[in-house]
Amino acid sequence: MCLARVQFVNEEKDQARDAIEDVAIIERTPDGLEVTNLLGAVTKLEGEIQSIDFMESLVSIKKTGSVLDRAGRPGGSHSLSHA
Repeated sequence: MCLARVQFVNEEKDQARDAIEDVAIIERTPDGLEVTNLLGAVTKLEGEIQSIDFMESLVSIKKTGSVLDRAGRPGGSHSLSHA
């Protein structure tokens, strides 16, 4: 099984950094995106999908705000909370 990675794209330097591995589900919400990994951990992202590369299993996200945990608290780019 090949699961996706979500990576944030930094427009200023055109650099990208990985944010979340083993992504199983991405859902749009009124506040941005809700990303669920293979273990069921959910991360809320204030951003929009910039591109999807099916060959590389990579989703690039243009960050518009902060990364939030399930309760809506700032959680950092690698903080995941279990649902």
